[in-house]
Amino acid sequence: MLLAACGAPTPTAVVVQVAPNATEVWSTESPATAVPALRPTDVTATAVLALKPTDETATTVPAPKPTDLTTTTVPTPKPTAVTATTLPAPKPTGAPATLSPAPKPTDPPATAPDLTPKVRTVWNTAIGSNKMEGTCAGTAILPAYGQVQITPSADALEWKNQQTTYAFKRVGPGQWHYAGPSPLNDGTVDLLLTFKDDKNLIVVHKLVPAKDAGCTHTFTYNGTFMWERP
Repeated sequence: MLLAACGAPTPTAVVVQVAPNATEVWSTESPATAVPALRPTDVTATAVLALKPTDETATTVPAPKPTDLTTTTVPTPKPTAVTATTLPAPKPTGAPATLSPAPKPTDPPATAPDLTPKVRTVWNTAIGSNKMEGTCAGTAILPAYGQVQITPSADALEWKNQQTTYAFKRVGPGQWHYAGPSPLNDGTVDLLLTFKDDKNLIVVHKLVPAKDAGCTHTFTYNGTFMWERP
């Protein structure tokens, strides 16, 4: 203040530049005007930018990546090979049963051959013992026997012996039957004739006498072929 009053020259404006973090101040005037250096004790002005309390630094936290799962393929187990075992067939303990084949429905029923002579023939007959059955009052009877002549026809057969002639009827292949009065008309007779083959025959002769009705006399004739008679 005292300098201004004495008419001293007006001081030139001084621009002071403060370098950041500097301890010295210099002037843009000529070096004639000296600016006292700042003492080391002078405090260097430091501009501090205070953060507002409400300012928050946004930090983006990356989302965690999902944990990668390693896919493990489990191999399919191979099937265990099974060795086939063939068991031997059991041996039969006995002889196998033999079954007869069943007859076919179309097969005709088996029939016995008809051995009746086709022409007139002569036979010799021999009589056996007399068998008596029932209540018999009389004695044994001896019927006629010896040679007989046999004459066949379609369904009839004539039996002619020394006493009488009987008319037989066919009852089966090679079988003939007669039932009726006895030759002397003294009772009833029943005759069954069977040709066993072309050389032999058999006759069952039953006689029931009229005077002894409770008694049956049974005889058996066996005959053999002798010759054919025209």
